[in-house]
Amino acid sequence: MRVPSQLLRQHVQVRDRTEDLGDGPGYGTSRRVRCRLDWRTQLVRTSSGEDITVVGTMLIRPETSLAAGAEVTIDGDARTVVDVVPIFGPGAKLAGRTGLIQ
Repeated sequence: MRVPSQLLRQHVQVRDRTEDLGDGPGYGTSRRVRCRLDWRTQLVRTSSGEDITVVGTMLIRPETSLAAGAEVTIDGDARTVVDVVPIFGPGAKLAGRTGLIQ
């Protein structure tokens, strides 16, 4: 079972991190991603097992490309994706992924 489309009612602009330049990180072109945002400061566990505090999470479909280090812009506010954690459904099938935002 995948994440239902009815849950993914919001859109954000995502720019993937490309390489570090002399004056900071470089980012690719902006693309629109469908998701569900949850703006709450909370303690979460990363895919490596580390506990961190994030300001928000975004639920995305499993086929949506999103990697740690990407820049997410929501209503003009640019934030960084710290980690992307898989969500498994029945039968251990990948149902979606959660992007952890700081």
